Amino acid sequence: MDILREARRNLRDRFDVRPAEDVDEARDLIESAPPFAVVVLDLRFGDDHEKGWEFAGYLRGLTPQPQVVVHTAFPSARHADRCIGCDVGGYVEKGQRDSWMRLRGACERALGRWTGFSVAPEAIVIVDIVDSTTIARRYGWENVGKVLLRDLRHLVVTTIGGYGGQCI
Repeated sequence: MDILREARRNLRDRFDVRPAEDVDEARDLIESAPPFAVVVLDLRFGDDHEKGWEFAGYLRGLTPQPQVVVHTAFPSARHADRCIGCDVGGYVEKGQRDSWMRLRGACERALGRWTGFSVAPEAIVIVDIVDSTTIARRYGWENVGKVLLRDLRHLVVTTIGGYGGQCI
């Protein structure tokens, strides 16, 4: 697809562009990679006028939630209103002389919003058990925080991946 090649060419110096030709491919890509900050989305897929909206709803359920920028060849007031209801962060019409410049600007603004609302992937979580040294002196290091650490590890393992982190 020409539009995917053009998107990569115009945005690659600032973004790691991962094009997808349909919703299923995009969903697979999103579920198999680290969190995406920005998703550029066309609302129409072939003759299906609802596929893009459905995908926007799917994106809203992700944690962290990527910022969505709509890139459409069929702009309308109804689309723009619906985008506001779906919390879309940008709306750019395809095929205009300045479309790529506007798309780049919308993506950069969306990235700024995502960075402001989301936990950075390089965030580090440090866990320390309060009074662990005192407890260890009394009961031995092997008994410090066993129940607490098991519960904490479960909490961290089940939530940190959604914020782009990993347990090591």
